[in-house]
Amino acid sequence: MGCGNISPSACLLFRRKMITLQLETKIRMMLRKLTIPTLAALGLAGLVACNSDDDYHTVEETASAAVVRSFSLAGNDSVMADLDSVFFAIDLEKYLIFNADSLPYGTNVTALTPQITTLEGAALIEMTVTRDGKADTTIAYNADASQKIDFTHPVKLRVLSPDRLTDRTYTVSVNVHRTVADTLAWDRKGSFPMPSPYRNVAAARSACDGTDLYTLSTDGTGAYALFRYEGVDEMGNRYLNSLPSASRTLSPDFVPVVESFCASADGTLYLLDTAGTLHRSTDLGSTWTPAAQTGWTSVIGAYGTEILGIARRDGAYRAVSTDGLDIALPHNMPVSGFSMPVENKFPMATSAQLLILGGVRADGTLCADAWGYDGSTWVCLSKRPLPAGMEGVAVAKYYTIRGTGISAREVQALLAFGGRMADGKINTSTYISVDNGFNWSAAPVSLLLPDHIPAMYSAQAFVFDTTHSAIILPQAPARISRPVETWQTPYIYLYGGRDGAGVTVPEVWRGVINSLSFKPVI
Repeated sequence: MGCGNISPSACLLFRRKMITLQLETKIRMMLRKLTIPTLAALGLAGLVACNSDDDYHTVEETASAAVVRSFSLAGNDSVMADLDSVFFAIDLEKYLIFNADSLPYGTNVTALTPQITTLEGAALIEMTVTRDGKADTTIAYNADASQKIDFTHPVKLRVLSPDRLTDRTYTVSVNVHRTVADTLAWDRKGSFPMPSPYRNVAAARSACDGTDLYTLSTDGTGAYALFRYEGVDEMGNRYLNSLPSASRTLSPDFVPVVESFCASADGTLYLLDTAGTLHRSTDLGSTWTPAAQTGWTSVIGAYGTEILGIARRDGAYRAVSTDGLDIALPHNMPVSGFSMPVENKFPMATSAQLLILGGVRADGTLCADAWGYDGSTWVCLSKRPLPAGMEGVAVAKYYTIRGTGISAREVQALLAFGGRMADGKINTSTYISVDNGFNWSAAPVSLLLPDHIPAMYSAQAFVFDTTHSAIILPQAPARISRPVETWQTPYIYLYGGRDGAGVTVPEVWRGVINSLSFKPVI
């Protein structure tokens, strides 16, 4: 068939449509030859339709079919941005229509305008609305498609085929989240005990080597205990168990500084003694050997298998490491009291960056900046630091939610909790940086710690995944692909710290941004 005098682009579009129509005709002719049991065996009978009228359907659209081709909601910015883009699945086996990705918490669904397409010439399209304390209302949709519907409860959608021989009733559900999606929610059950055998914990410190999590504690009488979660999955998936699977009582031949405890990427444990010598153990604390020259005053943490710290020699502080780093400490860099470090990796960078926040400078003033180490040099990162200097801040590499409605997206962020200020008071605000520590600002109310978590400093923050399992019911809606049965959710764990009186808090709290725990749609 020729295109006459029309433009080349119009001709191309015309040819594409003709090819599409021919393909669709062939598919329908093939389907007519198949029985319903055969279709079901091939996995075709229950495919899910979607918002677009351009999708192929596996149900034969004859005059005797009562098929809903697509379902969506008309745009209404007063209800939610991009409301007309919300995806609705149509289960052609069980006659269910629903949005698997729920609308944001609090979305008003009492007056929404549905947009429904069915087989052309449907004799009847009507919706029956159920409302609390009122009689059901039936609305003739094909008489007036502009009417607003109350979707507080599931709505019945009845479709009568063009030849009036087939009558189908669909159940339409507009799902809304029951919790605020962008809120950082902490377990309502409160905390669980920090892994320690002591009733009164005088000091404790936890560390992670990327695979295992360790907690060192003491009762203050010279007794020390080490607990290990073998694999961070054990931490997440055994959260309600108070003790991990591995534990050991330690008897070091030196006096440890518990707050210096850390672990390198190869699982080696490190401890500083009160005389300034750093010790290492490769057998879970059974034996310890010196790891570096003396003079260390504090341990920053691990950079891969390298341990970074601060030393004082000839009256001056120096940045040192177990791999031979020994340089003058940059001006205004803290010498103690900094956060446990977090690691950032950048696509174009040749090495990872280690970040610490806050701390105490050599002159005793408190630092409000973030500092970064790239494998050879320490530099101040902050363009806009914290509003005040603090020591003992807990920093978690986590997420925040930007945008609303279906436009909402997860953004990686650094969250800072707690910390002691110059006047001795404990910070109760949460601070956030979405640009790797360059700029810090007060986090929204949704990210604040709840009242049941005590104000504290010198806590450690970790992020571990927890495996969730969905309950798959026999009557679950049919889907194009196998429904999600397990998925991973990242949780923040706040370990220990000290309260305003300097007393150790031997507890652990767990929090998650609500939307991160929702079951994935596909």
